[in-house]
Amino acid sequence: MELSQDLLDKLLAESLRARELSHAPYSKYKVGVAILDEQGGIHIGANMENASYPQGWCAEPSALTAMIMDGGTQAKVAMVTGHGPGILTHSGRSEESR
Repeated sequence: MELSQDLLDKLLAESLRARELSHAPYSKYKVGVAILDEQGGIHIGANMENASYPQGWCAEPSALTAMIMDGGTQAKVAMVTGHGPGILTHSGRSEESR
């Protein structure tokens, strides 16, 4: 699947917007994601922490839930953003912040 620069820019903008909606009072590490579904829809999610930290909800399942609730069945692309220039791992921490 080839992605146009316009679509990549939109995914990045939506991922950054989702990151701003994150609730990370304990780790202070906000993560956002934008998922493109098979119908061309974009769905966002963010990490959500609670008082039982480090238990919480990661950005990716948040976006996948939104996608499914909107009728999507396949995630084709995920754009994940966090703090800093490093590559994010599943834990949500960038390689540089470890």
